[in-house]
Amino acid sequence: MFDSTISILFSVCMIGFGIFWFGAIIIWILKIRPYLERHSQKTGFLLFQPSLLKDHKLALEIARKHGDKPWFLKAFSAFAIVGIAFFLCGLIAVTLGGIYGL
Repeated sequence: MFDSTISILFSVCMIGFGIFWFGAIIIWILKIRPYLERHSQKTGFLLFQPSLLKDHKLALEIARKHGDKPWFLKAFSAFAIVGIAFFLCGLIAVTLGGIYGL
């Protein structure tokens, strides 16, 4: 079905996605969630992934309101963006491999 190059590329992309998204989850657990709880905000459920992004957005709003610039909000953004980029590259590789028979 797929050439081994495409399957290797897809595997690398999914591993990259997993590593960076896991890093984002760790930052959320150790820093963002307690930050929101200190500011009397409810946090989302860990297994519902969009809630991580919602919590990050809420933490950014709180930080802007208080004039803070916590490092962990920038780190979470970087990890999430790179993880999603890996995921999208994997999907593109599989799609192009299917279309062009690579």
